[in-house]
Amino acid sequence: MRFLGLRRGLPFGPPPLTARFSFTLEGVPVTLEREVVHLHRDQAVGEVRRPLRVVPEVEVAAADGLLVWPVQSGQPRRLRVTLTSHAKGPVRGRLEATAEGNAPAPTLTPVPFTLESAGEPLSLDLSLVPPKKLAPGQATLHLAAVLEDGRRFDLAVPEVDYPHIRPTPRPVPARVDLRFADLRLPPLKRVGYVRGASDRVPEFLRQVGVPLELLGSEELESGDLNHYDAIVVGSRAYETDPALARANHRLLDYARNGGLVIVQYQQYPFIEGKFAPFPLEIARPHDRVTDETAAVTLLDPASPVFNTPNKIGPALLCYIYCCNYFISITFKIAYMIILLRKKYFHSAKLGVY
Repeated sequence: MRFLGLRRGLPFGPPPLTARFSFTLEGVPVTLEREVVHLHRDQAVGEVRRPLRVVPEVEVAAADGLLVWPVQSGQPRRLRVTLTSHAKGPVRGRLEATAEGNAPAPTLTPVPFTLESAGEPLSLDLSLVPPKKLAPGQATLHLAAVLEDGRRFDLAVPEVDYPHIRPTPRPVPARVDLRFADLRLPPLKRVGYVRGASDRVPEFLRQVGVPLELLGSEELESGDLNHYDAIVVGSRAYETDPALARANHRLLDYARNGGLVIVQYQQYPFIEGKFAPFPLEIARPHDRVTDETAAVTLLDPASPVFNTPNKIGPALLCYIYCCNYFISITFKIAYMIILLRKKYFHSAKLGVY
């Protein structure tokens, strides 16, 4: 038997453990190699084979892989870390953190833990205490479970497991990236947010201090939207939230009465449903930016979008997959073009608001 590491470029990684059989059949040497799997029978689907899953004795997983920390905030931040034991007996130790980077990092006092039995996760809520003076920069917090015998574990191995693909381990180092930014917010009391597809933007907005409330079907269809300083619609939310489509006319009325609505990236259903306040068209087939290093040109550098309350220049405008579709000139009277990006081929891309 031999252990095989992960390889890049293959549709699936090689099996972590194989068995090799060498024998002679009628005078001919034969060698067979087979993956070591767990086999069981399900009355509904028949024979089920599960690949061997190799895990550390203690898995360490941080709930947040990134923390955005405004330098104006001197308050401690909470970080949840989950420990899972795969040992046969109780495990004791302490959770430690070490930092590296170009900015002073928060401190974390080692936290003792006891894992009584295998498979039962233990969640720890940690307090990250910032230094006396925060400055813009970045740092990385490396987490490790240190056992009583001195062994260290700093990895989690969740599985990517769907019915249509082979269960595949995805090793994740136990670390948290910290970004300290001079980030200023306008006066805000309540901001509504409609979550989109695979959308984690709400969590990051809350990290920087935005008083965010997720809007469900009841709030969208019958709630008083005038209570919100702004309403943000997540990426492709019109495809994932039927209530949003039904309540779109209420969002438009909210905007016409002076409310601020920010709609993030949407696709053809947004255009075909005529959800925009003015006519929009997307070319078919659509164009897209294919070079992530393509330069961004601000057509209106004096626009409040780029200057209030934070200064935003081309260096801070990051590449987002498939976000810049070509939009017909039919919008030019109702919409204002604020940036342009050259793509890898074909035409230029326009950003509008």
